[in-house]
Amino acid sequence: MFEELMILAKGVQKEFKEREENGWSEVELDRYKAGYDNAFFDIVTRLEGNGITSKQRKQLERAFDGEVEGGE
Repeated sequence: MFEELMILAKGVQKEFKEREENGWSEVELDRYKAGYDNAFFDIVTRLEGNGITSKQRKQLERAFDGEVEGGE
């Protein structure tokens, strides 16, 4: 489960970059990112302790924020 979430978190960064390159305004991007962020971390929060560890949650947060490079 963790590996799949990491792939998703890293893929989100690619999606954000593609939208930015396709001319989305900063306002549009901010709104899109906020919605994505809220949904993703609602799931991660529910899984913490019941599928992922606190350490894994922090790794997911870094990946989602673009602090981890590459795919898995």
